[in-house]
Amino acid sequence: YSSVIKEYKYQPLTHPELKKTGVSVLMLEEMANLTIFSRNGARILHANIDIKGSENIIIRNLAFDELWEWDEETEGNYDRNDWDYMTIESESTNIWIDHCTFYKAYDGVIDIKNPSTSRTSNVTISWCQFLPGSKDGCFDVMMNEIKANPDQYPYYGHMRDDLGMTEEQIYAYAYGQKTTHLLGQSDDASNAANIRATFANNYYKDSMDRMPR
Repeated sequence: YSSVIKEYKYQPLTHPELKKTGVSVLMLEEMANLTIFSRNGARILHANIDIKGSENIIIRNLAFDELWEWDEETEGNYDRNDWDYMTIESESTNIWIDHCTFYKAYDGVIDIKNPSTSRTSNVTISWCQFLPGSKDGCFDVMMNEIKANPDQYPYYGHMRDDLGMTEEQIYAYAYGQKTTHLLGQSDDASNAANIRATFANNYYKDSMDRMPR
Protein backbone atom coordinates (compact mmCIF):
# COMPACT_ATOMS: atom_id res chain seq x y z
CA TYR A 1 0.00 0.00 0.00
CA SER A 2 3.02 2.31 -0.08
CA SER A 3 1.71 4.17 -3.14
CA VAL A 4 -1.60 4.89 -1.37
CA ILE A 5 -0.76 5.33 2.33
CA LYS A 6 2.58 6.73 3.45
CA GLU A 7 4.25 8.78 6.14
CA TYR A 8 3.61 12.51 5.81
CA LYS A 9 6.73 14.48 4.93
CA TYR A 10 6.38 16.69 8.04
CA GLN A 11 6.17 14.70 11.26
CA PRO A 12 5.09 16.00 14.70
CA LEU A 13 7.44 18.06 16.85
CA THR A 14 5.48 18.91 20.01
CA HIS A 15 2.36 16.78 20.55
CA PRO A 16 3.27 13.85 22.86
CA GLU A 17 0.74 11.42 21.35
CA LEU A 18 1.30 12.34 17.71
CA LYS A 19 5.05 11.96 18.19
CA LYS A 20 4.34 8.31 19.02
CA THR A 21 1.84 7.59 16.26
CA GLY A 22 3.19 9.78 13.47
CA VAL A 23 1.06 11.43 10.78
CA SER A 24 0.07 9.76 7.50
CA VAL A 25 -1.24 10.79 4.10
CA LEU A 26 -3.80 8.85 2.04
CA MET A 27 -3.08 9.44 -1.66
CA LEU A 28 -6.06 9.32 -4.01
CA GLU A 29 -4.16 9.94 -7.23
CA GLU A 30 -5.63 9.52 -10.73
CA MET A 31 -8.64 7.65 -9.36
CA ALA A 32 -12.22 7.79 -10.62
CA ASN A 33 -15.67 6.71 -9.50
CA LEU A 34 -14.69 6.04 -5.89
CA THR A 35 -16.86 6.37 -2.76
CA ILE A 36 -15.45 6.30 0.77
CA PHE A 37 -18.42 5.94 3.12
CA SER A 38 -18.96 4.91 6.72
CA ARG A 39 -22.38 3.69 7.78
CA ASN A 40 -21.53 4.40 11.45
CA GLY A 41 -19.56 7.65 11.19
CA ALA A 42 -16.08 6.17 11.60
CA ARG A 43 -13.16 8.48 12.39
CA ILE A 44 -9.94 9.01 10.47
CA LEU A 45 -7.18 10.15 12.83
CA HIS A 46 -3.69 11.58 12.30
CA ALA A 47 -4.07 11.67 8.51
CA ASN A 48 -4.41 13.93 5.49
CA ILE A 49 -6.32 12.87 2.35
CA ASP A 50 -4.63 14.21 -0.80
CA ILE A 51 -6.82 14.02 -3.92
CA LYS A 52 -4.80 14.54 -7.11
CA GLY A 53 -5.89 14.25 -10.72
CA SER A 54 -9.04 12.38 -9.73
CA GLU A 55 -12.73 12.66 -10.60
CA ASN A 56 -16.11 11.49 -9.36
CA ILE A 57 -15.02 11.00 -5.74
CA ILE A 58 -17.50 10.93 -2.84
CA ILE A 59 -16.39 11.06 0.82
CA ARG A 60 -19.35 10.72 3.16
CA ASN A 61 -20.25 10.29 6.84
CA LEU A 62 -16.72 10.31 8.26
CA ALA A 63 -15.15 12.27 11.11
CA PHE A 64 -11.62 13.68 10.93
CA ASP A 65 -9.69 14.45 14.12
CA GLU A 66 -6.32 14.70 15.90
CA LEU A 67 -4.23 16.49 13.27
CA TRP A 68 -3.00 19.46 15.30
CA GLU A 69 -0.11 20.33 17.56
CA TRP A 70 1.21 23.48 19.21
CA ASP A 71 3.40 25.42 16.79
CA GLU A 72 6.76 26.45 18.22
CA GLU A 73 8.65 26.07 14.93
CA THR A 74 7.02 29.11 13.27
CA GLU A 75 5.84 30.85 16.46
CA GLY A 76 2.14 30.36 15.94
CA ASN A 77 2.03 30.99 12.18
CA TYR A 78 1.36 27.28 11.57
CA ASP A 79 3.48 27.19 8.42
CA ARG A 80 5.80 24.24 9.01
CA ASN A 81 3.66 21.08 9.11
CA ASP A 82 1.23 21.82 6.26
CA TRP A 83 -1.33 19.36 7.66
CA ASP A 84 -4.80 19.63 6.11
CA TYR A 85 -7.52 17.07 6.59
CA MET A 86 -8.18 17.18 2.87
CA THR A 87 -6.37 18.68 -0.13
CA ILE A 88 -8.18 18.65 -3.48
CA GLU A 89 -5.72 19.56 -6.21
CA SER A 90 -4.03 18.87 -9.55
CA GLU A 91 -7.09 19.11 -11.83
CA SER A 92 -9.37 16.97 -9.64
CA THR A 93 -13.06 17.50 -10.39
CA ASN A 94 -16.53 16.32 -9.38
CA ILE A 95 -15.57 15.85 -5.72
CA TRP A 96 -18.37 15.66 -3.14
CA ILE A 97 -17.68 15.87 0.61
CA ASP A 98 -20.94 15.18 2.46
CA HIS A 99 -22.07 14.72 6.08
CA CYS A 100 -18.52 14.74 7.44
CA THR A 101 -17.25 16.22 10.71
CA PHE A 102 -13.92 18.00 10.95
CA TYR A 103 -12.22 19.02 14.20
CA LYS A 104 -9.30 21.41 14.57
CA ALA A 105 -6.45 20.95 12.07
CA TYR A 106 -2.92 22.34 12.12
CA ASP A 107 -3.24 24.17 8.78
CA GLY A 108 -6.39 24.16 6.64
CA VAL A 109 -9.36 21.83 6.91
CA ILE A 110 -10.31 21.41 3.23
CA ASP A 111 -8.10 23.16 0.65
CA ILE A 112 -8.93 23.34 -3.07
CA LYS A 113 -6.12 24.39 -5.37
CA ASN A 114 -4.35 24.00 -8.72
CA PRO A 115 -7.41 23.28 -10.90
CA SER A 116 -7.22 22.56 -14.62
CA THR A 117 -6.49 25.47 -16.95
CA SER A 118 -9.01 24.15 -19.50
CA ARG A 119 -11.99 22.93 -17.46
CA THR A 120 -13.68 23.66 -14.15
CA SER A 121 -12.91 21.79 -10.95
CA ASN A 122 -16.32 21.13 -9.40
CA VAL A 123 -16.29 20.58 -5.63
CA THR A 124 -19.28 20.36 -3.30
CA ILE A 125 -19.04 20.44 0.50
CA SER A 126 -22.45 19.81 2.06
CA TRP A 127 -23.96 19.08 5.47
CA CYS A 128 -20.53 19.07 7.14
CA GLN A 129 -19.54 20.27 10.61
CA PHE A 130 -16.36 22.24 11.24
CA LEU A 131 -15.66 22.19 14.96
CA PRO A 132 -12.90 23.45 17.31
CA GLY A 133 -10.66 21.35 19.55
CA SER A 134 -10.92 17.57 19.39
CA LYS A 135 -13.48 14.97 20.38
CA ASP A 136 -11.53 12.78 22.82
CA GLY A 137 -9.08 15.13 24.49
CA CYS A 138 -6.22 15.24 21.98
CA PHE A 139 -6.25 19.04 22.17
CA ASP A 140 -6.18 19.01 25.98
CA VAL A 141 -3.26 16.56 26.01
CA MET A 142 -1.20 19.13 24.08
CA MET A 143 -2.22 22.06 26.25
CA ASN A 144 -1.55 20.12 29.47
CA GLU A 145 1.88 19.17 28.16
CA ILE A 146 2.68 22.85 27.61
CA LYS A 147 1.50 23.90 31.07
CA ALA A 148 3.55 21.10 32.68
CA ASN A 149 6.72 22.02 30.77
CA PRO A 150 6.48 25.76 29.96
CA ASP A 151 10.26 26.20 29.61
CA GLN A 152 10.19 23.95 26.53
CA TYR A 153 7.68 26.20 24.75
CA PRO A 154 9.12 29.73 24.37
CA TYR A 155 6.23 30.95 22.22
CA TYR A 156 3.79 29.97 24.95
CA GLY A 157 5.98 31.83 27.45
CA HIS A 158 5.99 34.90 25.21
CA MET A 159 2.18 34.92 25.08
CA ARG A 160 1.91 34.49 28.84
CA ASP A 161 4.76 36.70 30.08
CA ASP A 162 5.25 39.34 27.36
CA LEU A 163 1.70 39.69 26.09
CA GLY A 164 0.12 39.18 29.51
CA MET A 165 -2.33 36.49 28.41
CA THR A 166 -3.78 34.13 30.99
CA GLU A 167 -3.71 30.35 30.57
CA GLU A 168 -7.44 30.46 29.87
CA GLN A 169 -6.99 33.09 27.15
CA ILE A 170 -4.20 31.12 25.47
CA TYR A 171 -6.35 27.98 25.60
CA ALA A 172 -9.29 29.81 24.02
CA TYR A 173 -7.08 31.35 21.32
CA ALA A 174 -5.60 27.96 20.37
CA TYR A 175 -8.94 26.12 20.57
CA GLY A 176 -10.54 27.52 17.40
CA GLN A 177 -9.65 26.65 13.82
CA LYS A 178 -7.15 29.17 12.41
CA THR A 179 -7.72 28.69 8.66
CA THR A 180 -10.63 26.65 7.30
CA HIS A 181 -10.68 26.66 3.48
CA LEU A 182 -8.19 27.66 0.80
CA LEU A 183 -9.44 28.30 -2.75
CA GLY A 184 -6.51 28.62 -5.13
CA GLN A 185 -2.86 28.07 -4.31
CA SER A 186 -1.94 31.78 -4.29
CA ASP A 187 -3.41 35.26 -4.76
CA ASP A 188 -2.04 35.52 -8.31
CA ALA A 189 -2.89 31.99 -9.55
CA SER A 190 -4.98 32.72 -12.66
CA ASN A 191 -6.21 29.13 -12.97
CA ALA A 192 -7.99 29.50 -9.62
CA ALA A 193 -10.80 31.10 -11.64
CA ASN A 194 -11.69 27.57 -12.76
CA ILE A 195 -12.64 26.44 -9.25
CA ARG A 196 -16.39 25.95 -8.86
CA ALA A 197 -17.07 25.30 -5.18
CA THR A 198 -20.50 24.83 -3.60
CA PHE A 199 -20.86 25.13 0.19
CA ALA A 200 -24.32 24.04 1.32
CA ASN A 201 -25.87 23.59 4.78
CA ASN A 202 -22.56 23.42 6.65
CA TYR A 203 -22.02 24.35 10.32
CA TYR A 204 -18.96 26.31 11.46
CA LYS A 205 -18.00 26.90 15.09
CA ASP A 206 -15.02 29.03 16.18
CA SER A 207 -13.43 29.23 12.72
CA MET A 208 -11.24 32.31 12.43
CA ASP A 209 -10.29 32.79 8.79
CA ARG A 210 -10.76 31.61 5.18
CA MET A 211 -14.48 31.15 5.48
CA PRO A 212 -17.30 31.16 2.91
CA ARG A 213 -18.74 34.67 2.53
